[in-house]
Amino acid sequence: MLNFGIIGCGNISSKHIHIASNMLDNQINLRGLCDLDRSKFIKQKSNFNLEEVYFFEEYKDMINELKLDIVSILTPSGSHYKIANEIISETNCTVIIEKPICLRYEDAIAFNELTKKNKNKVYVLMQNRFNKPIVALKNLIASEALGDIHLCTARVRWTRDKDYYSSASWRGTWSNDGGALINQGIHFLDLMTWLNGDIKNVSGMATNAIANIEAEDTLTAIFNFENGSLGTFEVSTATRPKDIEGSLSILGSDGSVEIGGFACNKLIYSNFRNSKILFSDQEHTNPADNKFYPHYIFYKNVINDLVVNKKQTFSFPQEGTKCIEVAHAIYDSVVTKEHKSIDGSYINSKLGQ
Repeated sequence: MLNFGIIGCGNISSKHIHIASNMLDNQINLRGLCDLDRSKFIKQKSNFNLEEVYFFEEYKDMINELKLDIVSILTPSGSHYKIANEIISETNCTVIIEKPICLRYEDAIAFNELTKKNKNKVYVLMQNRFNKPIVALKNLIASEALGDIHLCTARVRWTRDKDYYSSASWRGTWSNDGGALINQGIHFLDLMTWLNGDIKNVSGMATNAIANIEAEDTLTAIFNFENGSLGTFEVSTATRPKDIEGSLSILGSDGSVEIGGFACNKLIYSNFRNSKILFSDQEHTNPADNKFYPHYIFYKNVINDLVVNKKQTFSFPQEGTKCIEVAHAIYDSVVTKEHKSIDGSYINSKLGQ
């Protein structure tokens, strides 16, 4: 059984604690929780059966004393690089990083160098890749069922109200959180590049429609992909009064697909020139009885890598780095009002500094 620990006991940790303590029997053993605020640990301990889970203020102490095999970093995004850097450099622990991998592009590049020099496996948690309709779409694209793709579109229309942004001082700040793009939208940007390939250049516009925060709450962008297709991207946390969708559409010469729901977890539409091509009934949506399904499958795959494959097979740091570079290019375009190429030139970006 693999020993597991969590760094950061905020809201998102509940999902990870539930999966580790209730859904991965005899595969993973939740041993420790780490946070600067002990009251958050006490709250989580009261919500779950954590009798043999220990509290730490220092994550390196937790890893070393409990002999952890895996640790998940669930702290504010601006702290990801510092924490992961120390763990990767000083321990052999496998590292899981909640989205985004970091805020600064130069830190993302440094992650890649660290993983070349050290033996740690480092996973970026882009769980929407494991949604059943997304997996099916990935396979259909690989089989060329859609023909030549000419348009890829993502829409994130969510609600994050005043209470959300005021719940922690770091929310919506450039140094620790970022805006709607790099926080909420990063998952959908990842899906666009994972399904449709690398982005060549971008143009963006952004605004603070409602939220009183440093970063943006609403952003739009257009893309040119390396495969010649166009892309449109829309993300907003200013949807009122409630969430609408987190969706993705791909149009090709031989077929079209739209996947929606809250986070690309439900097939909305599919039609193919070849009438024999269909999404199976099991591929239409995630299991109704498992609201943690994509996170659960992510963890199952990590465990399989460690126990069976003995090597990392997915969610590499360089994949998360692609999204950070594109995000910085979009922000650069917002500021300069110019079209921007994805050319590795965002080392000195102001975001996250």
